[in-house]
Amino acid sequence: MNSHAYPYSLLRKLLIPAAAVVIVLTIIGGCAYHRDFSADYAGPSPLPASIQKTYAYTPYAGPYETQPIETNSRYEVQKISFETAQGPLNQPHRITMEYYKQDPAGKAPVIVVLPILGGRYSITRTFAVHFAEAGCAALLVHRQKSYKKNLGIKNVDQTLKQIVIDHKLVLDWVEKQPELDAERIGLFGVSMGSIKASLLTALDDRVAAAVLGLVAGDIPHILTYSSEPGIKKKRNAYMEEHQITREELYQELKARVACDPMNYAEFMDAANIMMILGRFDTVMSYQKGRQLWQKVGQPELITILSGHITAYPMIPYIKEMATAFYEQRFGGVNQGRCQN
Repeated sequence: MNSHAYPYSLLRKLLIPAAAVVIVLTIIGGCAYHRDFSADYAGPSPLPASIQKTYAYTPYAGPYETQPIETNSRYEVQKISFETAQGPLNQPHRITMEYYKQDPAGKAPVIVVLPILGGRYSITRTFAVHFAEAGCAALLVHRQKSYKKNLGIKNVDQTLKQIVIDHKLVLDWVEKQPELDAERIGLFGVSMGSIKASLLTALDDRVAAAVLGLVAGDIPHILTYSSEPGIKKKRNAYMEEHQITREELYQELKARVACDPMNYAEFMDAANIMMILGRFDTVMSYQKGRQLWQKVGQPELITILSGHITAYPMIPYIKEMATAFYEQRFGGVNQGRCQN
């Protein structure tokens, strides 16, 4: 979930060979398989009252702080922030967003971009910029640094629940912006961002469309078996401290973690979801990604011939496919649609 936590320039150097491999694969037969959404889908299950109660909160009405960052001929970038103490962690914290503001004739759809677990925002920001250049408003929600250490073994469930509440508060802000169309809210996430997006899609009906990149469910399995170095380090330390096996760790986490995309999959609307999986991904297990895809209801699926980090050369393709997906869901010539 934190596999991109490297300097951007170094990441590019490391992935030059991977880029060459992807180019070769494209030439000899393609490096992505695209499966359309099944028309036999019966629709999502209603969210039970017990789960609604778990994620109940008081909608936030402000105040918000706004600070200009950049203005160009296509959009304006603002920093939006506000203080809150809502959520199960019960800790005061500041939510910060980068808002790529459009000036359309009508209300614009907005794509909420959720970042990976650690590292810089460079890669995530390229997606927000791309969606803004395509004609959508975009909102890059910064992560809480303090949450990263909680997403280990002991406090993962409460932290994931806190993340859901934080992002519900972000959607409250979206609803209050007169230039944004709250009926056309899209989510975009890769890696940890896709887990956040999965949870919010299942638990908040204001989400109209979601693109889930390099996603998987079963958080206990990810924490127990992921090849991501940071997760492995925490896992090994915990197993050594408590003298338990990996399978015992998995069972412990299964008993502890309820806030999991796999547990909420049936509440996601497969008709408005596109998933992107890496066939050789061992950070966010491809097998667990497929299981999530099945449980959601077999939404539109792109399978790329890559691992987790080696999906980097596919970013331009992912951007275009995501934009086309939002265009299909949010299209309307005079409604501030996303357009290339």
